[in-house]
Amino acid sequence: MLYQVNKILKNPEDQKYQSLKNNLERYARLLATELTQTEREYIHRRIAEEHAKIAKIEAERLAKSAARVADPRTVIAARAATRASNDMTS
Repeated sequence: MLYQVNKILKNPEDQKYQSLKNNLERYARLLATELTQTEREYIHRRIAEEHAKIAKIEAERLAKSAARVADPRTVIAARAATRASNDMTS
């Protein structure tokens, strides 16, 4: 299965994101086993760290998509295309 995921996810950011998700699943399975209190605390810290990394990646993705949407060149091009389309239908 991991091979299939890596084959599909060519983008290194997507691979990192999937790796973090896989780690969270692995930690959840570990928590279902017999562990000492110290081991549990360590795993909970790791889970918190992985969640923070995922949140950072998602925030970066959101910022990138917002930058693309707010890029003035994109807005100008979209307006020009709309005008051209309206001119053709008029």
